[in-house]
Amino acid sequence: MAERMKAVLHGDTMTKCPSNAKIVRIFTSSTFTDTKHERNALMTRVYPQLKQFCKSKGYEFQVVDMRW
Repeated sequence: MAERMKAVLHGDTMTKCPSNAKIVRIFTSSTFTDTKHERNALMTRVYPQLKQFCKSKGYEFQVVDMRW
């Protein structure tokens, strides 16, 4: 498990998630005022598509945005 985690943290996108991990969680951390437009675009355009894609694969999609 430690090797898998290390690979993911180093950008290995081919690493398979454990079969019991059913949540994809994105944490957004940056200055609020400088990235207002980017964050809004993610919330309205990108995240809904990611949520639908994850749902189709049996995963839950969650966003953690420090503005709230």
